[in-house]
Amino acid sequence: KSKVMTVTFGTAAVAPEVENTTIEKEDGLIYVFDDWEVVTHGYDSWTSVKSDLTVVAQYKKYPKVFAVRFLDAEGALIGDVQMVEYGESATAPSENPQKAADAQYTYEFDHWGEDFTSVTDDLEIRPVYEKKVRSYTVTFYDADGAQIGEAQTVAYGEGASGPDPAPVKAATPQYEYIFAGWTGGDVDNIVGDTEFYPTYTGTVRKYNVTFIYK
Repeated sequence: KSKVMTVTFGTAAVAPEVENTTIEKEDGLIYVFDDWEVVTHGYDSWTSVKSDLTVVAQYKKYPKVFAVRFLDAEGALIGDVQMVEYGESATAPSENPQKAADAQYTYEFDHWGEDFTSVTDDLEIRPVYEKKVRSYTVTFYDADGAQIGEAQTVAYGEGASGPDPAPVKAATPQYEYIFAGWTGGDVDNIVGDTEFYPTYTGTVRKYNVTFIYK
């Protein structure tokens, strides 16, 4: 098809509306309108016409069918490769792929990373996850192994609140004990379920010996 437009010297031509923006041909390709191109030698625009011009519609070529792959969190293919016709929609897996939690985060499927409602190219579609900081149970014990207060729920990387005052350890005839800290991990950086037990520094006790004489 062609359309002749008469334009005054120095003014712009107005490109006509393309009726068939997508054309299927027997060569197995889809042709999609892309732009207009001036093919008259010495000219590259129709915005300021100064001679007769020929402007030809340009089309991009696409395969008629595209390969669509849905991948899991590890990049492995889910199900079969889907062969989807140009402009049609692919079908998402019936179940959303899961992603294993790590020490810091749990992962919840949120959406697919590519739009597949109108396929115009080969696609590899990966899942996108919402990550949430994990929380852990922290428990403190006294010198006799009895739990102190309630267990605490602490977010990964945050600090727990140690008992105040610190637990005491009863003296023996030989030693007195001074609280020295906690074993089990870093109280100020929780990275998993943790049980803290007190440690003590032992100091040899001293006694007074009194001599009584006449």
